[in-house]
Amino acid sequence: MQNSRFTYLAVLTVLFASGSAVGQSKFEVTGGFGARIRLEGKVKEALAFFEAQAREAEKKEQWADASRAYYGAMIVARSSGQLQKAIDYGAKAVETAEKTRDPALRILAANQMARIYADVRNFDRAREFLEKAFLILKELPPNSPFRHRRQSVLYSQLGADLMRRQEYEKAIDAFSQAHYLARVYLSSLGPRPQRTVLETARFDLLDRLRELGDAYRQAGKLDEALLQYHSAFESIKELGLRYPSEGNLYEGTGEIYFQQQKFSLALAGC
Repeated sequence: MQNSRFTYLAVLTVLFASGSAVGQSKFEVTGGFGARIRLEGKVKEALAFFEAQAREAEKKEQWADASRAYYGAMIVARSSGQLQKAIDYGAKAVETAEKTRDPALRILAANQMARIYADVRNFDRAREFLEKAFLILKELPPNSPFRHRRQSVLYSQLGADLMRRQEYEKAIDAFSQAHYLARVYLSSLGPRPQRTVLETARFDLLDRLRELGDAYRQAGKLDEALLQYHSAFESIKELGLRYPSEGNLYEGTGEIYFQQQKFSLALAGC
């Protein structure tokens, strides 16, 4: 499963709080809520709540509320390892989102389905939903922060898929786009963004640098890979961040030095 510290940006709070069924509940769809519900031991309660909300919304043909509720159930099921349930809920989230014609809801549902199918190693199906999400993306305003962020995430997922297929040069291109868009999104936040939004954007940018470094390393472009890793280290130091995947940066750097037979640096890098 891909890193999920803040997978569900604070923008989801806005999108989902706009629906009366989900936004007024104690199970609001906010950043990292799936993991929080799992840790609190409220998975069954949350799933029952979202199912009830979704069915009630469907009866009233309130498709946006239904999609939000099924999306919430999908996240909870995925976070708790119930992947078949997550797929079932996700299919309903996609179906009801399509009835709204709201590109934001549709892209989130398709994006999450791509993640779940990757979790169960059905990579062809994951790629289908990823391509679907890219198509929906074109319906969003071209210069909106939401589009920049979602596009960055999608390119990151595409890069991961290309890495699995050992298409490293294409993966480099995808991760480069993801990195560029992550920078654009971060710069669009303005002088005083919410702390969680800013932290999410910064971690996203570090993830993109790490992924790009990994792609360069797999492609045998070791100097370019080191440049990405070092840029990430510099950002961590400059911003005073505690980056959860910092160990992966050290591991990648160490492997490069080992390949270059710089063994003393390899030991330091690891």
